[in-house]
Amino acid sequence: FAASLHPLDLLLYVDAYDTIFMSGLAGIVSNFVRGSQELIFGTERDCSPDPGLRDHFPQVSSPVPFLNGGVFLGYAYAFERMHRAIARRFGDVRECRAFADEGPSVGSSPRTYNDQRCYQWYFLTYRGSHRVGLDYDQRLVAALVDRSAEEFFWDPGGRLRIAASGVAPAILHANGRDRDAVEALLDELLAGAPASPEGGGSP
Repeated sequence: FAASLHPLDLLLYVDAYDTIFMSGLAGIVSNFVRGSQELIFGTERDCSPDPGLRDHFPQVSSPVPFLNGGVFLGYAYAFERMHRAIARRFGDVRECRAFADEGPSVGSSPRTYNDQRCYQWYFLTYRGSHRVGLDYDQRLVAALVDRSAEEFFWDPGGRLRIAASGVAPAILHANGRDRDAVEALLDELLAGAPASPEGGGSP
């Protein structure tokens, strides 16, 4: 699909069933084009599905230093280049192996993690030669796995912000293995949203 688009068209991939947009696309696009990346992935606290890759990721001060494949944004040519690289290396996402793993295909993790393993491989392989990055400040997306409601607050203007940085993520990603716990956190966050002047709910 990406190959049929203009190379500089922007594509935003989201896990549709567990994401909520907290702002419009205009702000998402504006933040991206002001940056220097051609492709940027969301982040999370845990290094899944392969915890052994922790030391391969850049050492950063962000509390969410590891790639999450549920939301990513980039130019069409960057999407196409990534998918071609994965296809050349593995053939199929079900065959993706962890970065630096030259052994047999990894088959022990749930299938839902296979695409994330592919994206981690791509990031760790090409981050030095391609302009692929991670959303460490969570302006694009905040993953809710391993998070608590105390890490967020609603500002007077009705924007949900990260307490430690004041950043207002454009998307919330209710990802995680413990679906009930993550959905409970999402419900708690949205229930705390201030009412709009018109009497509406969350933004």
